[in-house]
Amino acid sequence: MGAAAASLLALLAAPLHRTVNAQASDGQAVLLGAENVSEAGTRVRRVASGEALAGDAIASGVGVAGRSPQGIGIYGLSDEGHGILAVSDRGSALEAQSVRGVALRVRRGRIVADDVSGVARIAQGEQSTLVRAGMKLDSASFVLLSPMGALEGRDLWYRPDDEGLFHIELSEPLTKDLFVGWLMIG
Repeated sequence: MGAAAASLLALLAAPLHRTVNAQASDGQAVLLGAENVSEAGTRVRRVASGEALAGDAIASGVGVAGRSPQGIGIYGLSDEGHGILAVSDRGSALEAQSVRGVALRVRRGRIVADDVSGVARIAQGEQSTLVRAGMKLDSASFVLLSPMGALEGRDLWYRPDDEGLFHIELSEPLTKDLFVGWLMIG
């Protein structure tokens, strides 16, 4: 009788361990852990503030992935906010790469680089000015300088400071103020 009871329990427990290979398709609910195929698009709309759809990869995976063989893999659109916002504590917030094409293209609008670009002024009679950038220069960094006036034969360069600042310097003082655009790279 013990063997019969064990066989009966095994028979009843079998459906609990069975794997289901069902797929959701048009008009059906999206199934977690399965490929969901549809000819129509799917929209998730949240009417209150907050995330409408979130993807979290707990381990070292991808939170949200988008793929298109010829179109746009991920598309972000906002009327007044950010279309896409990328944030990282220690890694690259946004990485772009292309094997045979353009890795990053700005179609319209200005490029704004907060805390790593600006315009500095070297006052009349001075040979340098101190710049307080939002990031510290390291051995892989450099600064692009663009004088916004005539140098009149003078040399222009930057010199890193021990405190994470940098100086924009001239070989000789000018007879009037000089504004210099700067952009930190790396």
